[in-house]
Amino acid sequence: MADDIADGTTQVETLNPDARLTVTKDASGVKVSSSNTANVVMADVAADNGVIHVIDAVLLP
Repeated sequence: MADDIADGTTQVETLNPDARLTVTKDASGVKVSSSNTANVVMADVAADNGVIHVIDAVLLP
């Protein structure tokens, strides 16, 4: 869940072995980056097949 992300910067693997996401958590919130940056606007939303986190941008590889 969102609380499992440590403060600071974390590299996250994706299904594309050549692309990783950078997750940054600080006092202002959580940001997800690849070639651009998105802010997490709602975390831990229950879905039928798991949990989603809503972001405010489209991430491009």
